[in-house]
Amino acid sequence: MASEDLSEVKLTDRFSLQGKQFLITGGARGIGFAVAKSIAQLGGGVAILDALPKPVDEFSTLADRYGVKTSYHQADITDQKSLESAFDDAVKAKGQLHGAFTAAGICVDEKLIDASWDLSRKVLDINVMGTFWTAKLVSRHLIETNTPGSIVMVASLSA
Repeated sequence: MASEDLSEVKLTDRFSLQGKQFLITGGARGIGFAVAKSIAQLGGGVAILDALPKPVDEFSTLADRYGVKTSYHQADITDQKSLESAFDDAVKAKGQLHGAFTAAGICVDEKLIDASWDLSRKVLDINVMGTFWTAKLVSRHLIETNTPGSIVMVASLSA
């Protein structure tokens, strides 16, 4: 079959992530964990970075259930040293990253006129700066290793 002829390739094979490794921020629960589980179901390994001490219990079953490599790294993505250290640990655990999904973020449920400077700064540090620096680290890794990849960044109007 010629490489241009995809007519005989099963649709599900086109979405395979077999052997690929992905970094997910905010993957200890919620949207980030749902994406981690989906990547694992498609054959991709996941390294999660999150501020929580541990992920949801189901995370521990992903490797065995789907035959993929998983790792969990506690990190504060608003702190450069913490983020870089956890990123380095994730790369060591995965060997090579092929992409990232940045889901770390917080939402403050208060009126704009009641928002404090400190809480607003925390939202920006996590939702914007943490995402920016994660994307920068992953981009640098992909360029240095000459590896094609993708970075998906989640944003929310409520955040």
